[in-house]
Amino acid sequence: MFLSIGRWLAAALRFAAIAIVITTFVSPASAVSERSQGATVRVAKAAVTRTGEVYLIRGLANIFSLGMDSMAKKMRDKGLYVRTFNHSGWKGFANKIIKRAKDGDVSYPIVIAGHSLGANSATAMANYLTKKGVKVGLVVAFDPTLKRIVKGDISQVINYYIPNGSKNEVYRGQGFRGKVQNVDVSDMRGVNHMNVEKNKKLQTQFIDRVLSITKDTRRAAR
Repeated sequence: MFLSIGRWLAAALRFAAIAIVITTFVSPASAVSERSQGATVRVAKAAVTRTGEVYLIRGLANIFSLGMDSMAKKMRDKGLYVRTFNHSGWKGFANKIIKRAKDGDVSYPIVIAGHSLGANSATAMANYLTKKGVKVGLVVAFDPTLKRIVKGDISQVINYYIPNGSKNEVYRGQGFRGKVQNVDVSDMRGVNHMNVEKNKKLQTQFIDRVLSITKDTRRAAR
């Protein structure tokens, strides 16, 4: 009995410590508004040399999906326009895309990728955009936590997943016009839910795929 209580207390203390770290780490970042990042966005757009817009979505608390940030840097270095954000903020970004699409101010293809809860949000964001008439070129999910259903005008969905009891594959839904590929990565050495988006092989596959569906605007201008 005393052993069970001791284990329970130890687990509770670990949880409390993690909660404190998350609160301390996340609060400053979550307080940064989209408007305050305007200067950074303008600088990023000035460096863009390829078509398309890439949206990378982090999972819980912005500290467990750092592979999304490393991919963002690699993609920006290749001339892509990339935004990264927390899974809870996807609808705000989607609404801005919809507004710009009506003004003819969107660079296609739109690419959306996410890890964990961010992977859940990636498919939700894509479905929302297509429902509003905005075509999505590519969705990549890095181990979603739930079964996902994709609908509407999405060209391709790739799901790098580790099977779990909740059935976290991606399925074709009503009106879906593209291709769905579920890739079981559980046999990849050292890959688990917490680091799947950090795997260099998977990152390279994703980035190469994005490069294959976007174009160098400098060549088009010649």
